[in-house]
Formats: sequence, C-alpha cells, structure tokens
Amino acid sequence: MVIKSEISNISNSCPECKGKTISIHEKGEIVCRQCGLVVSERILDISHSGKRAFTKQEKDRRERTGSPISILLPDMGLSTVIDKNNIKNPDLKRAAKWNSRMTWDKRNMLIATTELKRIGSNLNLPTHIKKAAIKLYIEAFKKKLLRGRSINGMVAACLYFACRERKIPRTLQEILDQTSVNAKNVRRCYRTIIRELNLKAPSTNPISLIP
Repeated sequence: MVIKSEISNISNSCPECKGKTISIHEKGEIVCRQCGLVVSERILDISHSGKRAFTKQEKDRRERTGSPISILLPDMGLSTVIDKNNIKNPDLKRAAKWNSRMTWDKRNMLIATTELKRIGSNLNLPTHIKKAAIKLYIEAFKKKLLRGRSINGMVAACLYFACRERKIPRTLQEILDQTSVNAKNVRRCYRTIIRELNLKAPSTNPISLIP
C-alpha cells in the first residue's frame, strides 16, 4: 500500500519497459502507459485527515482508501489502461490489440451504462436510482431478455422502474424525452422485466408528479 503523500518518492518510469506512468485515482493505482504494468496499487489519500477520530465510526469515515468499485463502471473499474499509440514492443502491440477486442457482453454493458448515466445526469437522478437501474439491467441481460429488444429501450425501462419503485417523481415521458426510443418499445421492455423477473409493478402517487 502506498500513502498518497509519499507518491513523489515513486519513480515516474516503469521498472519493466521504462515507459511513463500515470496515476489512476479512481482505482488507487499507478500504471505504465506503454505496457500496462500496475506499478503500485491502492493509494491512500490522507490529504483530508486533520481531525482526531475518537470512535471506530469516525475513523472509518475519515480514512481515505480510494473510491470503491462502482457498479456504474461497465468493467467494475478493474480494467487496465494501456496507451496503444506508444507501444514499441510487437508482442505488447498484439496483446493490446486482442485486449481491445471487447466481447459482446462488455460492449453491451458499456453502451447500456453510458446511456443510463447520460439520461440519469440529464434528469438529475440520484446515484442510488442509477445503481438500482443498472442492477435491473444486468439481471435482464443475464436472463437473455435483450433478444429482439433494443439496449436503449431496456435502459429506459429499467430507469423508469427504479424511479417508480423508489418513489422518484419522474414520468415515462420525461425519460422518453431523453432518448430516441419510442414509447411502445419502452413499455414493451417494462412489461417484460416485470413479467420475466417476477417483479411487482410499483404504484405511483399522482400528487408526487405535480411540480
């Protein structure tokens, strides 16, 4: 483990290929841009520590161990960053090329997560709603409910369900306004996830939708 205040003592070059390294704060890693080697892991940020912690709860709150892995990252934040443009070793170039060929599963999740975060941001939806929606989408994907249905339509349906379930006042039309998918498509996806995932259709209080 590396303390953030001591990062200056770490070499800026990779011990393997001598390439330049970059710091990825979201993951707490220092990674080589050329070969992808993780030079150092889990950087602790102590820059916000200044007050004493008298209880375990306070200590846990004030410790900084890097951002937790988020379900809103399509690869769960575990992928390695490689700058393919600066690779000179032919073997590493081939490895980077194969690494860049994402499977359909990963491409699907990347598209879905990007679209979900875009709509969520435009509608100012809280993070817990977006997380609930992507969990629902993952379940739908695992059940192969995407066959014959659009990714964006399923994303919109999952967001709509998450909003209704958690009493967030967002109408289907508000979500439709943020996507190019038609209402019929989204309603079809919505009915599918309720039926196939054995979910109970949440009710909405009309008063909550009044601005």
